Amino acid sequence: MNVDVNTDQSLSTLQILLNSNTINCKSSKLNLDFQVHIHNETNLSNQKCFIMTIHDLGSNHMQFEKFINCPQMTGLRNRVIWLNVNLPGQGPDAETMTIKKYPSLEELGEELVCILDQLKIPQVVCMGVGVGANIISYFALKNTSRCLGLIILEPIASSAGIFEAIRKKFNSFQSKKSIGNISDEIPLDHSDQCLFTESYNSKNMALFAQSFFQRSCILNQLGNLRIDAMIAVGKLSPLYTETKKFYKTLQDLNKKTPQRLVNSPYLEIDNCVNILKECPERLTSSLQYFLQGIGLLSAMPMQKIHAKPRSIISSILSDSICDEMSSSSSIALSH
Repeated sequence: MNVDVNTDQSLSTLQILLNSNTINCKSSKLNLDFQVHIHNETNLSNQKCFIMTIHDLGSNHMQFEKFINCPQMTGLRNRVIWLNVNLPGQGPDAETMTIKKYPSLEELGEELVCILDQLKIPQVVCMGVGVGANIISYFALKNTSRCLGLIILEPIASSAGIFEAIRKKFNSFQSKKSIGNISDEIPLDHSDQCLFTESYNSKNMALFAQSFFQRSCILNQLGNLRIDAMIAVGKLSPLYTETKKFYKTLQDLNKKTPQRLVNSPYLEIDNCVNILKECPERLTSSLQYFLQGIGLLSAMPMQKIHAKPRSIISSILSDSICDEMSSSSSIALSH
């Protein structure tokens, strides 16, 4: 069921979440719709929280649906109502947008609040990957009282990075190009495949890409962040260096200004490129620790993780670097 929601409608959050799978929430400021896919397997007897997810460039809400549906997520699926957001024009089979310029990453982040307002949800935890990680950071910076915590996967710290070689190709994209055509025009290596893994409207994605390529450096604003943030990356990820830079900036700010009281647990996983796809068990366990650390789902029992022999997890907390852990039953992401 697809429902259009605006501030004039009086549907209760419960009615919407029980009766709808997909909801369009309109930003009056941007005059664009955010498409929200609701994943709700909770029951009345469990504690609940809301997690809003934002996908990477070249992907859509399915990037998180696959993670949510993995067997390791059963416990959290029963306790979390997921709001998996498609950014404007980025959903599967989206109509071609008529705008000339796509909103900036900062504008997108700030306007995510329209989803909470229209669904009458007071607060959420936000989870984003790649470009989506930057967008949820902007949401938290602008809407501190509405955000309980951030799960930041592979953020892009700088204003220019590994995608610069792709930019020129995007400039010449035509609206009807297929994934095959794009693959021919852009010599994708393994690290770039993550950008083109879902169905998409190529013209809309090119608009989004231009916004990404014109991004400002988010590091300059992290001093204003007042939300606990878990940062995670695979050690073989093409965004590993960017993620470490993002994390180090937060840690340096904490040292300079201890009264910020912002906790930023860090998770990196060896032998891993794509943390969402390759390491759901480790990410799930760390996610649960983080949620319970910020006061959510306290009654949920911890699950043991069974590490593969060659998968080593490193956890960096505050300003200390823990020794790499060999195969173990659990990892603590305490504050």
